[in-house]
Amino acid sequence: MKTGLPVMLGIVWSPIIWMTISSALGNPLFSLFGSWAAVQLVVLACVVPAVYVLLRLFVRIGDKFHDIRH
Repeated sequence: MKTGLPVMLGIVWSPIIWMTISSALGNPLFSLFGSWAAVQLVVLACVVPAVYVLLRLFVRIGDKFHDIRH
């Protein structure tokens, strides 16, 4: 797998995951904290590990396909 591909995928998928988590948890977190800035900090704390886990999964799946072909 190319070295820069996981980095590029992380940059591309981060806003999509951010919007998904924000739409799912935004209103409940806002009612809990009462501040959108605090909600976005919590969402950021969720997005970073989620993107990392998804990228690790993508690399692992890519390595399995690479092993099958060669």
